[in-house]
Amino acid sequence: MDILLILGIIIAAGLGSGKFFQKIRFPQVVGFIVIGAVIGRSGFGLLNAELFESMSPINSFALGLIGFMVGRELTFSVFKQLGKTIFTILCFEVLGAFFLVTLVIWLITQKLYIALVFGALATATAPAATVDVLWECKAKGVLTTTIFSLVALDDVLALLVYAFAVSYAKALISSSTLSVMKVLFVPLFEIGASMILGVACGFILGWVAERIKDEKQYLPLMLATIMISIGIANHFHLSLILSCMMLGMTLVNLRLSRSQHAFKVMEDFTGPVYIIFFVLIGSQFQINTLPSMGLLGLAYIGARMAGKIAGTRLGATVSQADPAVRKYVGLALFSQAGVAIGLALAVDHEFSYLGTQGEELGSMVINVIMATTFVVQLIGPPCVKYAVTKAGEVPTRG
Repeated sequence: MDILLILGIIIAAGLGSGKFFQKIRFPQVVGFIVIGAVIGRSGFGLLNAELFESMSPINSFALGLIGFMVGRELTFSVFKQLGKTIFTILCFEVLGAFFLVTLVIWLITQKLYIALVFGALATATAPAATVDVLWECKAKGVLTTTIFSLVALDDVLALLVYAFAVSYAKALISSSTLSVMKVLFVPLFEIGASMILGVACGFILGWVAERIKDEKQYLPLMLATIMISIGIANHFHLSLILSCMMLGMTLVNLRLSRSQHAFKVMEDFTGPVYIIFFVLIGSQFQINTLPSMGLLGLAYIGARMAGKIAGTRLGATVSQADPAVRKYVGLALFSQAGVAIGLALAVDHEFSYLGTQGEELGSMVINVIMATTFVVQLIGPPCVKYAVTKAGEVPTRG
């Protein structure tokens, strides 16, 4: 089938499914994944493994856009307002989810490399669904401010944890000698180089953008810069998500005269790309693997939720946060979608070169993360609403 015809079907079907799920009060990303499963390997077989592999550049581009839009939220003014409370809670909730999920998965599988990868993926939190609920409720208060700050910064630390954990897991699979260089300095170099690449591209983009008078040229300029950043990151085996996140962060903090307009243009553009990305992800979901993944998936969800709640409670207590923050902030961090699925895809790609163990791990990660995404995306938004309502930060209707 012609590739353009397939892309047209993907966008149309994804759009319709996303709208339907929105009407029944589910996040549209779940609709994208569901329709992908229907027309993919578990359904009509329109999107098979070979076609999925041929569209890898689209997946890389979508991952870059996700990183770029996350970076937009990280302004210096936000950092000034956070203080030690937010950073303390952030560290405890990310590490709490990582260590608890790693422990539970290790006890089930008896394989540390599997546990480390799942532990790293558990740290990410999806900001979109959480923020949508806060906006819908018109919530205001210390808990709401804390939630906004955490979801903006969460994936930054999650990417750092992911880099260390995956490096260690690769060494375990390949049976190579573990050294400080491999476990510590290689990930640090990758993270540092990725950040430098993003900052450099951001400054270049900002310098050129200020000299462009025609606003219609913003979109192609930003797309070109993002693609260049992705291409360089892929060539040198750097983190394309982190590079693009730093690109977005640099651009927004330069405070260019028309930067907000530029981001709005990019936001309008990302819709079709996200639809294609998530439908492609859903197309690789294999329903027949769910029974064998059931225990692992349930353990992952339970340990991740417990780790988020325990971590935020401990972090809020140590930093002497507001009582409402201590009690409820953990409930607002269950949602998981874009970054986690993107990292799961990255695992499948990076570990496919490590033989049978790597291939099995990649397949396992994609299926478990996509399956659990359905559950946490259903649980997450109601929990956010419950948290801010119980904290008294939702205006009463009168």
